[in-house]
Amino acid sequence: MTQIPSEFVRLCIHWHDGQDSIMYGVASSGRLPNRTLRPWNSDENRPMTNREWEQSLWNDLGVDIRYCLHAIRKCGGHEDREAFERFESFVESQVS
Repeated sequence: MTQIPSEFVRLCIHWHDGQDSIMYGVASSGRLPNRTLRPWNSDENRPMTNREWEQSLWNDLGVDIRYCLHAIRKCGGHEDREAFERFESFVESQVS
């Protein structure tokens, strides 16, 4: 899995929403979390491929980042806004 740049790991450390958050996994390891049980692709009734799994994790991380950006914008701004915007762009570049 792709190493997350340290600037973005710092954001995850300060902004994660607990152990159920994908940002918590990034804060803990500096990478996307790697679970031992492969998720199920219910549309095709089979386990996800490695690529599907990785894309799903990137998408989940993007959701968490957009949630943080929404909260920042709703509150009128925060010093981490620009860093989160860069983080969002980084994640979008990983999703094909």
